[in-house]
Amino acid sequence: MLLLAPLLSARADYTAFVDPSILVVSNFEGWGTSLCWWGNVVGGYPNRETYADLAFGQLKLNIVRYNIGGGENPTNTFLSYRAQMPGFEPTNGVWNWSADANQRWMLQAALARGVDHVEAFANSPPWWMTVSGSVTGSTNGTSNNLQTGYEQNFAVYLATVVSNLSVLDGVHFDTVTPMNEPNESWWKYGGSQEGCYMSSSQQARVVSDLRAALDSRGQTAGIAACEDYYEQDGVNSLNTYGASALGDVSRIVTHSYGNNAPAGLRVLAASLHKPLWVTEYGHCDASGMTQARRIRDDITTLGARAWVYWQVVDGGTCWGLLANPEVAVTNSGYTAAYTIHKSFYVMGQFSEFIRPGSQILSVADTNSLAAYNPTNSTLVIVTVNDATNSFNVTYDLSEFAALPAQAARYRTSATESVAALSALPLSGKQLLAPALAQSVTTYVLTNVLPAPATPYEGLVMADSPICYWRLNETNDGTAFEGIGELNGACGANVTNGVPGTAAPAFAGFPPGHAAVAMDPSVTNTGAGYISAPAISLNSATLTLTAWVYPFADISTYQGVVFSRASTYSKGINYIGTPSRLNTIGYTWNQNNINTYGWDSGLVTPPGQWSFVALTIAPTQAVMYVGNNGLLRAATNAIAHDVESWNGATLLGADTVSLPTRIFNGKMGEVAAFPYAFSPAQVAQLYATALTGGPVALSCQRANGSLLLSWVFGTLVSSPGVDGPWTPVTGAAPPSFTVPPAGQQMFYRAQVQ
Repeated sequence: MLLLAPLLSARADYTAFVDPSILVVSNFEGWGTSLCWWGNVVGGYPNRETYADLAFGQLKLNIVRYNIGGGENPTNTFLSYRAQMPGFEPTNGVWNWSADANQRWMLQAALARGVDHVEAFANSPPWWMTVSGSVTGSTNGTSNNLQTGYEQNFAVYLATVVSNLSVLDGVHFDTVTPMNEPNESWWKYGGSQEGCYMSSSQQARVVSDLRAALDSRGQTAGIAACEDYYEQDGVNSLNTYGASALGDVSRIVTHSYGNNAPAGLRVLAASLHKPLWVTEYGHCDASGMTQARRIRDDITTLGARAWVYWQVVDGGTCWGLLANPEVAVTNSGYTAAYTIHKSFYVMGQFSEFIRPGSQILSVADTNSLAAYNPTNSTLVIVTVNDATNSFNVTYDLSEFAALPAQAARYRTSATESVAALSALPLSGKQLLAPALAQSVTTYVLTNVLPAPATPYEGLVMADSPICYWRLNETNDGTAFEGIGELNGACGANVTNGVPGTAAPAFAGFPPGHAAVAMDPSVTNTGAGYISAPAISLNSATLTLTAWVYPFADISTYQGVVFSRASTYSKGINYIGTPSRLNTIGYTWNQNNINTYGWDSGLVTPPGQWSFVALTIAPTQAVMYVGNNGLLRAATNAIAHDVESWNGATLLGADTVSLPTRIFNGKMGEVAAFPYAFSPAQVAQLYATALTGGPVALSCQRANGSLLLSWVFGTLVSSPGVDGPWTPVTGAAPPSFTVPPAGQQMFYRAQVQ
């Protein structure tokens, strides 16, 4: 049925820019649910096919978490009916491969309906491996309930279940996790569900034991960790695992009930180069609005590549997308019927339209999630309005090369359930989108083609930054940052839209590329520079890159990319003495003079653009400056501490002394990476800005001599193709004339 719904008004309350060049998630892997505990009950219902159709057909969930039950001590009666998960080894050495029939049926039904990712997880080891003699937890909830002597046995138990079910049921498990909310204190003896406190050190040992047990059985499943309720607990645990155990972890997984450190966990996952999933979230809000907000925020702030709801069916009146008592057939409250909550349809607003393989795009709006599917050229925008008032959003789609004439739309509200509404027209690459109070609306645009990324930004994104301020906005107010949503506030005297590093002089950028100009003449705090949130990095490895254009000579400690409010000051700054005019430097090591007082000897001349980069590593820092086609480097070979960038990020200022430490110039293209670039990476980035691609060395005859042309790097020569190579005296870009030498000679442009 097609419903007609009028626009809320003809005006837009605000504009949101959708940037296809910044991918928050490059390959979204999908949506899912745990089968624990509903599969254990509903898998035995006479209408179980209907439940499977709703979850994996209508909602199109493609991920399931299969629970490997521990199996409770038969003398205990603590567990609720639905949480009585059968174990496969009820006593030591005795296996039961017919156990868990209901959950295994639902897993097969899910696979038959298109599920393509299966994670096995354990809430507890078998009861006979525990300290308390129960899968419900330890007596105090804060001590390990897995006996130390059974750690390897537990790993063997999990690996054996995975191995045997792969044969018996034909299931391919992508990952296995031996823990579930292991740092929480609520897993106590006598509870109503399985749970096990597991210290960080025990987690690391079990992870390594599990890897060995899987390998010995020929299982390629990865290991996921560490399924914490609070993101910060996950950060803390993973940071103690050690290199070996971390190497055994293939995926970082978290629950997002206790949403307390999304940026920290995202940065940690990025620094480890491991994908990050949200594998559990649930709520007691049958309207689904709390869920919609959590989905949007988890994917955009965590950069989650998958999002999994706790369980599709729940026995309460508000938890679960479907409601069913989940009691024994002998219970007077038994029924196989179900009630569909609004949260079911809210889930569909996301899962039915944003499909696996989509790219999550940066959108400058806290109420929106945008995804582009390159396989079918479809753009999906989901607008969440969990407020009590309606508003309009104008989506700026100007960075897309091709767009349709209109957008299909679907909405869930108090009176609608993924209702198809009348399509909305686009005007001038803009979509005026009404957001009804307490609603979720999905816009679907077909035949969409994003403008190709410019070479420089494409290379930045390929290097996996944790934040990237392009600073190319053409109007005042916000310096957008689409990876970590670290949007900066432009001071009142900051000028956007000034000429930046633009083609043709900088072929790696588009013509007319803009930058932002700071103002060191104002004394008001925040007025002449940009203030952004903390990068939330805690590390001794870091790379910062930026482009700067000083308006005049610099003889003070002006900040470029800096944090004065962190525990210790840090970042790129000018050295700031008249004897070291225009010299770029940095601050680190607890604001140590051996960093901010170190003379790099690298200058950024006024009146022109210079590329600056800083790489921090435990044993050294390297400063780079590129201008006039030459990239120069200087190394400060001292130890560098692990430090936290936990204060505001200042672009174009150091606030300790205003306005003298506001950068007198314009800036653009600021990026941070959670690791130290190699010299080759820095050189490639600079070369790409100049040439739009790899450096080429060309030659042509010129009056009996050889004219060599290149735009960047050092010209080197050798009498043989295998070297040795030595710099050519007097040679500098863009060209050099080689007179006849009377002997064979080879030439290269060396960029590292």
